Amino acid sequence: MHTTKITPLERRSFEECIEDELSGRETRFRKRFLNQSVYEPHVRRWIEAFGRERVLILKAENIFENAARAASEIFAFLGLPDASSNADVAQKNIGRYSAPLSPETRKRLVEYFAPHNDRLGDQIGWKHDLG
Repeated sequence: MHTTKITPLERRSFEECIEDELSGRETRFRKRFLNQSVYEPHVRRWIEAFGRERVLILKAENIFENAARAASEIFAFLGLPDASSNADVAQKNIGRYSAPLSPETRKRLVEYFAPHNDRLGDQIGWKHDLG
């Protein structure tokens, strides 16, 4: 088992945090990493409140891959002139991990998030391949 630490305040490894949450041992909301990573209920509320056409949702991996293009999409969505060439699109606050995610933990995470991501994908018109 890896001993990757999440924050200086978290004494458990990432795998221990996930195991505690999946087994029901973790009950403090601030420490529920999986629960806080389910986006569908939050996106649904935004869409219900404002309408799908007024909510722009970008994939993080697309932003990381080409931040200038993502900035252009944002300006276009807002009806503003494209100022992406002037935008600071350098990646900042990039997390580093002391160990890679184990294949077993990755599999558990993929299985956990699959139904949530399917519902989100259906809601916003995206299909997900997180395997």
